[in-house]
Amino acid sequence: MKKSAIISFLVLFGMSLYSQNLFYTIRSNKSHSIKKETVVAAQKMGDIIPYYPADWILKYLSVELIYGKEGKIITLKSKNEELSAEQKNVLKNAEIGDDITINIQYLSKNAINDKEEVSKMHYETLIVPEVEAEFETVGKENAQHDKKDGRTSEYIKNNIVSKIPDATQKQLKQTLIRFTVSENGQVTSPKVYRSSGDKNIDNLMLEAIRKMPEWKPAQTADGTKVKQQFEFSIGTEGGC
Repeated sequence: MKKSAIISFLVLFGMSLYSQNLFYTIRSNKSHSIKKETVVAAQKMGDIIPYYPADWILKYLSVELIYGKEGKIITLKSKNEELSAEQKNVLKNAEIGDDITINIQYLSKNAINDKEEVSKMHYETLIVPEVEAEFETVGKENAQHDKKDGRTSEYIKNNIVSKIPDATQKQLKQTLIRFTVSENGQVTSPKVYRSSGDKNIDNLMLEAIRKMPEWKPAQTADGTKVKQQFEFSIGTEGGC
């Protein structure tokens, strides 16, 4: 029986908050992220994938690195965990906002019957600035405090949650809105990627995101301010 390697990682920069009926997050638009400086210096898959399970792998069957930039996809293959010269060359030109997907198929040993079997690893990550943008009204410390005590951020609570009737909250479809925080800390280009199922609620959320107070903008390692993409997700608690 084939198995998949399951790798769980802590989302370092997401903000997870709750209301009575809703669960929502504000985070970079992928669950996993990686600093540009780390990508540029990468020499092997373990430099990109945290806690890379090299000890599980008896033999590599296929190794594929997929690099996404502005809608364009480049697929590059290598023989094992060591990045090929071509892969390293592409990564050296990596930019903030680009995507990296790694697919690895390999032989591993079943811990129960000691037989060799084919396993798969799939990992997706987003290149982010050295210092990520931060909604100053909901800093990381406050987000953790809110999560622990069951309180919501004042802005989201007052401008979105409190304006959605309780009955509607219980039936709300998981909603996803993506937006950009500019170099000046302004929220720009909010867009609904997954609708709540209610156009009026979608518009309410869009307007609230559009009118968010200024953020502390993202910065590169040398202090240059850069734009960064985020997503706001909201729905019934336990939704994905």
